Amino acid sequence: MVPKQSNTGLFVGLSKGHVMNKKELPSRSAD
Repeated sequence: MVPKQSNTGLFVGLSKGHVMNKKELPSRSAD
């Protein structure tokens, strides 16, 4: 499992990445 310290960094990265991924995923899926 990921340490708590890394978890915070991952959460921030995932939060920002998720927003962009969610917008890019549907576009690529439709392709």
